[in-house]
Amino acid sequence: MKTILIVSVLWVFGFIQNSNTSFDVKNGGSCAVPAGLTVTNQTGSSAVLGWGAVPGSAGYNIEVENASGNANFFKISTSVNATTFTIDGLLPTLPYKFKVRTYCLGGGKSDWSGWYYFNAGASSGNGGNGSCGTPGGQQTTNITNNSAKLKWNAVSGVSGYRINIENASGNNSPMNLTINLPSGTTNYTVPGLLPGKAYKWKVRSLCGSQTSDWSPKQTFVTMP
Repeated sequence: MKTILIVSVLWVFGFIQNSNTSFDVKNGGSCAVPAGLTVTNQTGSSAVLGWGAVPGSAGYNIEVENASGNANFFKISTSVNATTFTIDGLLPTLPYKFKVRTYCLGGGKSDWSGWYYFNAGASSGNGGNGSCGTPGGQQTTNITNNSAKLKWNAVSGVSGYRINIENASGNNSPMNLTINLPSGTTNYTVPGLLPGKAYKWKVRSLCGSQTSDWSPKQTFVTMP
């Protein structure tokens, strides 16, 4: 009887240990999902992917893939200790997406973040229209339920920029806003958006009487 009791106690103790270990690995313990994903410093073939630091992190795992509308297969999965990663081998103007998760100091990992979608920057050189280069490095930041901040990289020698914002797929509320901005301005906060709606925007350079090609359209969704 004593032998049976001891074996039973050990079996139960082992089951509890295994259950806790499985729980930690699956749910990441106290390890949070990275937030604040960004894409900056875009060229025609590379970009810097970034995210906010997570307390208690032992590192991060990122995945980068080609997105819808990009038929050129691309997939990279790697681990880093920093909160940025420079991705190379992109094709100019094509859509990509990336996500990131945290490796926890105590073992296990967090859930994946949501996908962050971006277009690779335009290739260096002229934008296909005289000497006016197409802006690259598009970002949509500070997204609220009724506004968003649009950003792009400066292009040397331009006289200004023109941005266009429209309603995107799934948004039946018509919007088509075009604004000209001076050469020293590389961002614009769009007001008057509707909560939980999809929008798309693009930007081009102004060079006197000439304009560059439009940048690829970038889509974002306002907060609900």
